Order: sequence, then structure tokens, then C-alpha cells
Amino acid sequence: MKFCLPTIATTLLMAAATPQAAATPITYTLLNASANYGLVGTVNFSGSFTFDLSLPAPLVSVMITATGTGLSPPLTQSPETFDAPSHFPSAATFIDAVSSVTSDDLLMGFANTLTNAPDPIANVHILNSSGGNQAFSVTGEAVPVSAPEPTSLALLSGALGLFLLRTRTNRRDRRPTTRQLEAA
Repeated sequence: MKFCLPTIATTLLMAAATPQAAATPITYTLLNASANYGLVGTVNFSGSFTFDLSLPAPLVSVMITATGTGLSPPLTQSPETFDAPSHFPSAATFIDAVSSVTSDDLLMGFANTLTNAPDPIANVHILNSSGGNQAFSVTGEAVPVSAPEPTSLALLSGALGLFLLRTRTNRRDRRPTTRQLEAA
């Protein structure tokens, strides 16, 4: 039991000294995302992107697939994969991604600044050789993929350490002492 107090003190200091998790970078997954282009049809979007507002070009990586039938424009081909950040920097409320196959450009705007909360898609533009194609209506949202914060991990490891130490201490308490063995 003599090791218990230092372990508790160390765990508390570790938890207090651990900096709060920075919200960067954040990976988002598109959920139920689609854009209606009127008579041309609807484009469905799936995939994910990673965003880091602390960088000058915050769109770190992107892998979004657009699918639809008979959609030329706005898509050059279907499915079409937007797999590279554009050379134009994205902002806190939109992403700009390019297809490495067709060079088409996808601009996807969001209702709010991208944070650790789901964000509804507000608008979609697809730019290609046929010009700019803006959707009449859009649905879906970008949902952040959850990851454990460093503070949570520190507290979890501290609790696990205390549990293992307590188990070890309890085993020592159960061993008979030499006096108990001599008396028996």
C-alpha cells in the first residue's frame, strides 16, 4: 500500500499537465451527401477528408467519390474520384478538391466553420471543361471521425495502473505470514 499514494499523485500530475487536445487535424466522413442538378440528375458523394485549420492550406487529404447516371455535366465520368487538395487553399467553411484523373474541381461548402461537430453541406460546385455546375439543392453533412483525446488516454492509463497495483497489493495481503504458518 506504500506505493499507492505516489502512484495516485503521479497520475493526477500527469492528467493535470497533459495539454487539452487540439482539434487539429480532424478527419470527416460524408454522410448522406448528394447534390441535385435539376433535369441533369443527382450526384451522390461518399468518402472522407482531413482538415487542419492550423495550416495555410488546411485541406490535408481528400478521397471523395461522386456517382450519378447520365451526368455530363456536371461529372466528366461516373464514378469520379476527387483525390487531391486543390492548389487553391480551402477555407474554414469549404473544401476544394481535384480529380487526378479528369482534373475536375469539386467545391463543397458547409453551413458552419468546420469543427469537432457535424456540419451540414450548404452548396456544391463542380468545375470542369463544360463550365461551372452549381447544384440547385444539397443534402448531407460532414461528420468528424472521433478519436480519443490525449487527456482521456492519460486518465485511462492511470486508472489501469492503479487497478493493476491494487490487484498486486491484494495478492500480497492474502499470503500467510511466517507467524501464521508457525501457528498452524
